[in-house]
Amino acid sequence: MASQFLARRLRRLLSTFRGGARLAVAATLLVAAGTASAVPSFARQTGQACAACHVGGFGPQLTDFGISFKLGGYTLAVPNRPAVPVAAMVMAGFTHTDSSQDPADLEGHRLDGKHLSGNDNLTLDQASLFLAGRIASNVGIFSQLTYDGIAQHTSIDNVDVRAAGTFALPGDMSLLAGLSINNNPGVQDPFNTLPAWAFPYISSPVAAGPSAATVLDEAWGQKATGMVAYAQLDNFWYGELGT
Repeated sequence: MASQFLARRLRRLLSTFRGGARLAVAATLLVAAGTASAVPSFARQTGQACAACHVGGFGPQLTDFGISFKLGGYTLAVPNRPAVPVAAMVMAGFTHTDSSQDPADLEGHRLDGKHLSGNDNLTLDQASLFLAGRIASNVGIFSQLTYDGIAQHTSIDNVDVRAAGTFALPGDMSLLAGLSINNNPGVQDPFNTLPAWAFPYISSPVAAGPSAATVLDEAWGQKATGMVAYAQLDNFWYGELGT
């Protein structure tokens, strides 16, 4: 009975991807997407693995070390180690749904000049170039230029430029103070809880999705300029104020 059950499951799996070749492609793309979220230039600069800053080794949720690195303006670096603050990312996907979508719903989505089909779409979702890392002793940057493979256009993505410094206070206390100039509400957030870094993180751009969204979601991203001043007292109390 167990062998018959496993055989049925295997047949269903193979039919889902319509052949072993498509299954291999999908698995390869899944691994590539899952390991590409952290920015390698930060890892080279700090000498730390991606898991030192990112929960699970890929973003966007940060560890305590990652929060400290971001508040410090992306400037922490291994002394005397050359690190070019440039990285790249490619995301591709294979989308299969139990029921084919209406091609009319995908009418605005094109790939290589051709309309996508109602199902089994192999897509280049995006390719990004990052300028991310220390650019001066107290100044750092996270910035992303993205090519959208579905809409077939290139645009500036999230940008966060920071200047930060640490100051000694009476009573053996310390104050970390900084300034963030960014283009998306929530990008400056060191805890990554706002829509700029929110669920679902990575999803298929050609699969059906929810119609509802949070108030800030996509409303102001890359359409506004923000300036936020922030401070952390004794590595514990934190506050920020911006517009």
